[in-house]
Amino acid sequence: MASPTANAVGLLQLVLGITFAAIAAGAILAVLGNPTEVWVSVLIGVVGCVVGFAVVYGSAVVEGYDRR
Repeated sequence: MASPTANAVGLLQLVLGITFAAIAAGAILAVLGNPTEVWVSVLIGVVGCVVGFAVVYGSAVVEGYDRR
């Protein structure tokens, strides 16, 4: 069975994949002439990174706590 950290890393990869897809979509829409979408995609990217970091950090803390 996978450890919580391994699960968190998998979740982080999923979040980062969605984040990069959102940023790429925003960049494409900006080229097509809709700059509002850039800010939306950047916001999604920032939120995605924060959530991904929180999940990985929280999982590491919980796993470290369980080992004591």
